[in-house]
Amino acid sequence: MTPSQQASLEGLVGRSLSGVEIAAIDGHIEAGDFGVVAEMLSAGRSRLVPYYISERGVRAMAVLPRHRHALLCVLRDAVQQTPAWLIPTLTAAGIPAEDHAALADDLACAHRWLLSAEGLDVGTEAVQRMLDLIAAAVPEAAPACAAVQTMGLEPDKIHHSAIVAVFRG
Repeated sequence: MTPSQQASLEGLVGRSLSGVEIAAIDGHIEAGDFGVVAEMLSAGRSRLVPYYISERGVRAMAVLPRHRHALLCVLRDAVQQTPAWLIPTLTAAGIPAEDHAALADDLACAHRWLLSAEGLDVGTEAVQRMLDLIAAAVPEAAPACAAVQTMGLEPDKIHHSAIVAVFRG
């Protein structure tokens, strides 16, 4: 593989390739196994997709009841007041102080969205980040946060034709 081809593949996957990956890819390219290369580079890739969930959906998740309950309590309680853990968690995460009030409001709105007919879109960056913050600050809610996050993700497969284009132009 030429440096240009390597750079093209790295641009396609959005990261640097390891030496082991490069060696494996070279072998598959020589054999014409572009589909295998696409599968290798697709492993672990995902993208956000719109996915709306209600409180009922949270309660139906296959996680321990105490984890679902912890997440729902965090969201419900945030409607009444900003949780004590939020500002220290936002600060520790490096989020500018001028954004704290807006994120506290987002957290408070999340429970109302869960109760709405449309639900809460867990396939957005903002909701995914908020779930990360909740999981970091409230360990009991972490498994439920992780389960909700996966609902807003789908595999981000690289098509073999993209690999062919890199090597055959």
